[in-house]
Amino acid sequence: ENLDALLVAAAPGSSALALAPQATTPYDTLVELGRDASHPGCIFVLLGGAHGFDGEDDVDSSHQEAIRSRFVSALGSDHVAIINLGLTE
Repeated sequence: ENLDALLVAAAPGSSALALAPQATTPYDTLVELGRDASHPGCIFVLLGGAHGFDGEDDVDSSHQEAIRSRFVSALGSDHVAIINLGLTE
């Protein structure tokens, strides 16, 4: 409920960035895609704790997916990115 209230109040053009170890998109790709983009709204940064978003190492990704789905519903899929901060090869 609190997350939904926060998202309802989000400024137009807001985006969300989720940092997740199992994400397939590397940070470098995000930098390239956003180089010429403008983001007039708020940027939400979603960072799970030392043991993931669910406190159990995200073995079951349903909790993380539920959070992501709420952001996608509120902001649009083109305003939500899930990236991996690991080194690129």
